Amino acid sequence: MRVHEAKDFLVEQIKRQAAYEGVSLSNLEIEMLYFTERGGLSEKMQKTVEEFDQSYNTPEYEKKISRLMKHAYAQLKKNDPVAKLMWDDAIRVLKKGDHYILVMWGGVKPLALAVVVGAVFLTIALFAGLRWVASRFPPPNPHLLLGVFVGIIAFALLFQHPHGRMFGWIAENTFLRFLRSKEEKEE
Repeated sequence: MRVHEAKDFLVEQIKRQAAYEGVSLSNLEIEMLYFTERGGLSEKMQKTVEEFDQSYNTPEYEKKISRLMKHAYAQLKKNDPVAKLMWDDAIRVLKKGDHYILVMWGGVKPLALAVVVGAVFLTIALFAGLRWVASRFPPPNPHLLLGVFVGIIAFALLFQHPHGRMFGWIAENTFLRFLRSKEEKEE
């Protein structure tokens, strides 16, 4: 689906929902659904935007279109799964650009909000954990550093093969030099 096809589909669904609900949409309101910020405005679109700004209350218009879009989508989900998939595809295509119709569709979806909240929670937990570790083991704690270093060495020695040549090279060129006998060193 191309951008213009996506907009045509969504605009048609909005017009159908408006007719179903008895909400009037002027030609100017419909033309504004095709507005795109990027790519330069045609002369016709510039006139449309200027006329719209003078004649309409933008927040009210956006609320009206947003409500129509949500109702149209709910109807498609309930009655026409194929059209619902087309709607989803149209939104996906338009998200690649800066299209005014996406403002009315809404920016943050519940899943995106959950991801953001989860990331904030994990960040807070990480800092709380770091603070606990710092209070428990004040820097520099040579025992903790030694434990981490020995753990890395043990991990490298035990899992050389599965983790590739990296641990083998590190082991070979560092501490394994000291574990070889004199005969092995001479060879």
